[in-house]
Amino acid sequence: SMLLRRITKHVKDQNWFAIGIDFCIVVIGVFMGIQVANWNDGLAENQREVAYLERLDKEFEVVEARITRAFLVGEARKEATKTMLNAWEIGPSAFSDPAGKGPGELFLEILTNVVPTNPPAAFRELVASGELSILENEILRTALYEFDALSEVTKSAYETTQNDMREFRHLVHTAYLFEIDTLDDAFLAARDGRREPGSIKGRFFPEAFFGNDEFRQALNTASTSIINMRVLAQQQQDLIVLIDALIAEELAK
Repeated sequence: SMLLRRITKHVKDQNWFAIGIDFCIVVIGVFMGIQVANWNDGLAENQREVAYLERLDKEFEVVEARITRAFLVGEARKEATKTMLNAWEIGPSAFSDPAGKGPGELFLEILTNVVPTNPPAAFRELVASGELSILENEILRTALYEFDALSEVTKSAYETTQNDMREFRHLVHTAYLFEIDTLDDAFLAARDGRREPGSIKGRFFPEAFFGNDEFRQALNTASTSIINMRVLAQQQQDLIVLIDALIAEELAK
């Protein structure tokens, strides 16, 4: 190159001052090249961070909607369980009000559940690629990890609840409170939010429910599971509020 030829000539001429200048030019050029490369890398990384933040923001909207539904369904389930426990104590007269919910509607509300949601795909992608550090906000990274851990706990609690519900459904079947086919159809239609719970059609046999201690125990177990799921849903909602605020703060920079 021209610079190399100049340096060679200056060495032959023993022009040390010129050699020093050429050396400074080389060093400054290398330094500037590194700085420009670092600036480009930083700009690219910042653009990737913004892209991930925008994805997280949109995907958490879907997650939040699912958790909100789980919380509302959990509230309805809790109230239905409470009503059925009170009815068990009161006796057949508990369902004498034609304007009140009947046992079919209440049982279906208890059986309806919402499958827990996974953390956003953007978060799982960041973890899998080892790029979570691209998110500069340490509090946000910690909150995302906490949400992921809480999601795993919620899945485990959901499986426990479903086991309790299977036992409860079995009790309903074996007691012949309702027509079995109708109960299955109604439960499957309401599961996972495909539609709002309706009512189980069939013949209600009061003598199979009232005074049957197995039902009281099953309702108490269901109540505990449902309350646990609602607590977890509330914790998830609280974390999402924090995460949303942190994402908005980062995007506003």
